[in-house]
Amino acid sequence: MAKPRPKIVVNIVTGFLGVGKTSAILQFLQHHRGQEKWAVLVNEFGEIGIDGALLAPSGIAIKEVPGGCMCCAAGLPTRVALNKLIREAKPNRILIEPTGLGHPANILKMLCSDDYADVLEVRATLTLIDPRVLNDVRYTGNDNFIGQIEAADILVAAKTDLCTPDQLSAFADWARAVRPDAAVEFLHDRTLQREWLDQPRKVAVGTSTHAAPSLLLTPQFSNTSLPTDQPLLRRQNQAGGFFSCGWIFNDDYRFDFDKLFALLNNLDVLRCKAVMNTGRGTFAFNLLDGALSVSELPQRSDSRIEFIAPDAINWDLLEDWLLQACSVRPQ
Repeated sequence: MAKPRPKIVVNIVTGFLGVGKTSAILQFLQHHRGQEKWAVLVNEFGEIGIDGALLAPSGIAIKEVPGGCMCCAAGLPTRVALNKLIREAKPNRILIEPTGLGHPANILKMLCSDDYADVLEVRATLTLIDPRVLNDVRYTGNDNFIGQIEAADILVAAKTDLCTPDQLSAFADWARAVRPDAAVEFLHDRTLQREWLDQPRKVAVGTSTHAAPSLLLTPQFSNTSLPTDQPLLRRQNQAGGFFSCGWIFNDDYRFDFDKLFALLNNLDVLRCKAVMNTGRGTFAFNLLDGALSVSELPQRSDSRIEFIAPDAINWDLLEDWLLQACSVRPQ
């Protein structure tokens, strides 16, 4: 008689937009040298799918659920992606990164359902928080932010290198006051700790007092591959008071690194992520809190860029600016 396959350990790594979830996961995976096989299921609010491209060089199996649909009550795309990841990658552990504008209650409910009772072992949910936003009502009054706090088994202070000692102390006091039953940790070197991921899940499913809003999902946008006869693709999304717009450019486009850097450095948006082929090579661009960081990546077959803003902006004008930053364009 065949020995039953051990259950796949699952962790959710959540947190509000721009807190550094992808960076923390990537940093952890780069240092993970164990014998276990790991996989990542990642969701983004936008339609283009940037995080998968950022995580791909880690060599870990990746599945993306674009369009902010992971946390919807009827999360069929999530089930399909999760089932495919389980079947094809056969991992020992899966890290799930929901969108920063998502509420994790429904994804937890799905993972803990009878459908996965014999397959998955759900362990601690980690909620990353930037201690600098605790006095900002745009965050603390946001239902998704509150839902992420309620779902946490461990509250993790992120971006600690940017915080003052007083801000870190205030975070610890705040975390223990709002969630006395959750562990409190600090993210050093922007990487997760293995012992956090091995902690058991303690928060009961369905204990959230806030409704889990269904982010908009346009089904035809779920497939974000660029059609072969189309040099670029643009997709937009809107939910929860935020707006996103993203583009995919085929490999015929080469961007001028300096022009692209100058453009992104002067934009007033909440968030920008990009993986772009330039005349100097392929680079990841990450704009957050007015600070632009750049890192080199292996060359890709397309370029992808996504913007998120709290207000609707002129996406046509932004597209014109992006095209002006091209050094080579399709004829």
